[in-house]
Amino acid sequence: MSFDEEAFWVAKTPLNVEVKTTTDYWGYLITKKHPVMKGKEDMVKAALQFPDEIRQSKKGCGVRSTLLTETKTTIEHRAWG
Repeated sequence: MSFDEEAFWVAKTPLNVEVKTTTDYWGYLITKKHPVMKGKEDMVKAALQFPDEIRQSKKGCGVRSTLLTETKTTIEHRAWG
């Protein structure tokens, strides 16, 4: 997301990481990558803000997995820094 793009939504994780997405990128996610997530913005934000557990990923440095076990949804985001 470039600095001139306005955020579609923002969620702050318990690790104090602010996760943002633009309208364009959210549209790409729900049409190309994860169509099942269409209309579930609130669920995605809740999984990031109030996860049941947070685990260090084995995939790479700085990657965290946030799991909302009630819906069996895993949201991955990169924690930069």
